[in-house]
Amino acid sequence: MVNGTDGEWVRLAEAARRLGASDSTLRRKIKRGDLEARRVPSQHGPTWEVWLGVTEHVATSVAVLPQPVDSGVLGDLVRELLAEVQRLTERAVRAEERLLALETAAPHQSAQEGQQGPSAAGVALDDVVGAVAAPRRAWWRFW
Repeated sequence: MVNGTDGEWVRLAEAARRLGASDSTLRRKIKRGDLEARRVPSQHGPTWEVWLGVTEHVATSVAVLPQPVDSGVLGDLVRELLAEVQRLTERAVRAEERLLALETAAPHQSAQEGQQGPSAAGVALDDVVGAVAAPRRAWWRFW
């Protein structure tokens, strides 16, 4: 399988670039035995070299080729996205208008509630605050 005419030894980073994968992916493939590799001494310590044969070069060059895209399909997608953006923009404007209306009505409602006494929501809020402020047991007592 390994001879000079069927492929070449390349460093791990170069093999990752050629194969369109990350270094860690190639390291996993080496560990599983899917790629033939060797450790060779280098200036900064041992490094990995991967055997890339003709079949790997052909497979990667075919896999990287872009697929032809119909421009009509892209145009339809762009139109759909623009329509969606328009719908979402209109929805956001309506939500902001409702929020503004509620904010302007809120001071009038809070003044009326103050005259009527504590509301049920106020009592429930006091109960919740009291429950949160209750002392807790130390964490080590649960063990």
